[in-house]
Amino acid sequence: MSGSWKISIFSAFNGYKIQRNTLRKALLDAKIKNFTIRSNRDETKLYLDIKPDYEAAIHVLNVSDEIHFHTYSPRGSRPLNKFIIKGLDLDHDLDSITETLQARLPGLKSVWRMKKTDADGFKIELPHIIVTTDPDTTIDNLKACRLMLEEIQHQTPDKIKRVKHHKLRPPPQDPTLMRE
Repeated sequence: MSGSWKISIFSAFNGYKIQRNTLRKALLDAKIKNFTIRSNRDETKLYLDIKPDYEAAIHVLNVSDEIHFHTYSPRGSRPLNKFIIKGLDLDHDLDSITETLQARLPGLKSVWRMKKTDADGFKIELPHIIVTTDPDTTIDNLKACRLMLEEIQHQTPDKIKRVKHHKLRPPPQDPTLMRE
């Protein structure tokens, strides 16, 4: 399936196992047809090849606790890992989240919020962030950061150090990135 996202779903994350049939049914219920699901032998990982469709990605988020996107940079440069961290409180600004991740996540490249366009054409921020990192970043690094970000959510926003600007910016326009 050319031009597709290669997504590994860590189906045994937090003791919740996503069955292949559950994922297939969820995608079909959402009228998403262009996908292929594979798994490793013990089905602790499901591998989903899906055409770049933003609504499809949102639906996958709803049935999976954590997703790891494999994307490759254009023109043969080093590949980047792309992660989605779900369920972050929208009261906390992106600069605070970025500063926290910069301190703890090796090889961080960019951080931005997921957005979707509503029926009226307005962009709505979702409580998920997309993080791109060097290929050496492991899922354990991300889990540690996710726990830390969950702790931040329990603090009031005024207790979080805010920065006016951060050096990390989303990479140049790339059709494989979900930026809608």
